[in-house]
Amino acid sequence: MQLLATKFKKISLVGSCVALIFSGNSAEAASKIVTRSDDGQVVKIAKGSSFSLSLDSSYWSLVQLKKSASVKQIGDVLSEPIAPSPTAPPGCTRLGSGCATLTWKFTAKKLGSTKLAATRESCGEALACAPEEQNFSVTIKVIAKRIK
Repeated sequence: MQLLATKFKKISLVGSCVALIFSGNSAEAASKIVTRSDDGQVVKIAKGSSFSLSLDSSYWSLVQLKKSASVKQIGDVLSEPIAPSPTAPPGCTRLGSGCATLTWKFTAKKLGSTKLAATRESCGEALACAPEEQNFSVTIKVIAKRIK
């Protein structure tokens, strides 16, 4: 039994070391996700990093207000539907409510700023949005990478 416990300790220690070697700096490794909580804010992204804009309805349309060399969209918008159910988030309990997460991916290419905006008129099938729910905007400021 003692031999078995010693082997598990060695395996655990080796696994921990491997995890530390491959984890790197998690703050820089993680891709930033911009959401509706960032509405009206300036979000700083390091040059060369990727980031996503994720909005909580299938009715959003993305508009890049200013043609920019600072950020470049990668691929098409991704849509992840949320199935209507009694346990779904508020407002997602019936068909036609636009329950999905739309995600656009970008790369921060060059130092500078650009404004990303999204608009929607509908907040559900035949349900107009209140004025404060129709627009989203965020300024992406591409900054130099930190020197370690």
